[in-house]
Amino acid sequence: MEEEVSSQNERSQTSSPFSLKDNVSETVPDSFTYLNAKCMLLEKTPKMKSSLYDHLAQLIKYILKTDEESIMERLGEISVKLKLLTCPVAPDFIKDVPEPAEQLSVAKSEVPLYQVQSKAPKFQTPALTSCPDVARVFYALEQAGLGLPSEEVFLLAVSVKKFASGKNPKKLRFWGKVYGIHKNYYVVEVEEEHRIREMSQETTEDENPQKKPEPQSPLQESDEALESLQIDLLPKSDWRPQQPTPPDEVGRGTNKAVYYVCNSPTEEWIKLPDVTPTQICVSRQIRHLCTGDLESKIESFPPFPGVEKNYLRAQIARISATTTISPINYYQFEEEQMEENAFSESFVPNPEYEPLSIYELADSSLANWVHHAAYILPQGRTTWWNPRTTEPSDLEDYDEDMEETAELEPETGPPLLTPLSEDEEIGEIQPWSTRITSQLVPHYAYAVLSSNLWPGSHTIASGRQVHHVSMLSTRRIFCVLRLHRFFENIYIGWAQKFLGTNFSPQPAPKIFEEFPSGPE
Repeated sequence: MEEEVSSQNERSQTSSPFSLKDNVSETVPDSFTYLNAKCMLLEKTPKMKSSLYDHLAQLIKYILKTDEESIMERLGEISVKLKLLTCPVAPDFIKDVPEPAEQLSVAKSEVPLYQVQSKAPKFQTPALTSCPDVARVFYALEQAGLGLPSEEVFLLAVSVKKFASGKNPKKLRFWGKVYGIHKNYYVVEVEEEHRIREMSQETTEDENPQKKPEPQSPLQESDEALESLQIDLLPKSDWRPQQPTPPDEVGRGTNKAVYYVCNSPTEEWIKLPDVTPTQICVSRQIRHLCTGDLESKIESFPPFPGVEKNYLRAQIARISATTTISPINYYQFEEEQMEENAFSESFVPNPEYEPLSIYELADSSLANWVHHAAYILPQGRTTWWNPRTTEPSDLEDYDEDMEETAELEPETGPPLLTPLSEDEEIGEIQPWSTRITSQLVPHYAYAVLSSNLWPGSHTIASGRQVHHVSMLSTRRIFCVLRLHRFFENIYIGWAQKFLGTNFSPQPAPKIFEEFPSGPE
């Protein structure tokens, strides 16, 4: 037996590749070889913080601290654990934390729209101003292939309702959406009664102003000194700068309503300033696309007097004056105004109005539709203002003949409630296009009028509907007439007018010639 064991040990030693006789040198290494081997163990790789020498030292230290009998079996496991504690983690070992998506920020911005400040009572008295049904308007526009996405319409309806509850205006409606290069504008039209009251108070205060003596300028004092010395005065120029055209009064004309805008339904509504005639006149001579920033400058010639919010307000006034229409006989003037036959913009709905049929509303003659917004004159106002109106006290050399020269032919425009059939054509193009949303089911269809002068302006209306109800017991058919008074004006576009021809900007003025120098 002993001979067999010894023979097996000899075979295992000769067959093993790690035999001590083959790999271990009998001679002791010198100091240089020892240092070279230690330096090799101390080398660090880019992926590891510690060297092999440190790892072996920690492994031996751990073995000496623990008194386990199965340490030899767990040697590989212990080495792996020590390596994980000391070695850095690979970048692809742990998943990166994903950045918050844009939808999350959008959802957070929508949260304030759904928050209720205080619980409303069960029986709440209705407000004087009914909130516009934005969802119904866009549902009708959807039948015509127009409008906005449903999610955007829902947010817009909630935002308008919240705005109306905070302002409680006299009248409110969603005017439309103006596209911009970077951001868009949502526009709301509001008629505020308190603005008219404040304006009436200001006018009463201005009727009896307390005039204060104006201080004399240095030029006037020098002229009086020269007159006392009896010295010939220099000739004075009679030229006076033209007075700027005053804007329409608050609550009238182009400033009849107030407009609020925002870039998103989740943002606050910002009030636009009142428009001036100069801004309207200059906006007719330039072409500018909105950027979405109300304070951005407008680079144009002639220079526009204001920033983008003023330009946007001028374009809104122009679009409203041209495309705000209603079915004929829907509005009527008050009896007092009809007797006076004076220009007025106040009209009331006709209680005896009977809606027209859908085919009458979509008639291409446009005789069943009228303008119920005041026409803007070339002067930039809805009512003409005489620029030569002066008081005798303002002029030193006042002559009665100046009264004749001060009388100019006033500018006039079409009166209110003028039919659309009198609108001028754009070259050979009709100013309006009419159609019906559905020819298959005309009883539930809408009449759509689209402006060709201001692309993006639409008017949608429903006509009277006749429903046939049959009684099976008596075999009779009854006709039920349902009257609908629904119509709405809306604008969705770039706020640019169709000219019919290519736009040619106004040329710059000629450079003045210098005064010739030299002998006379």
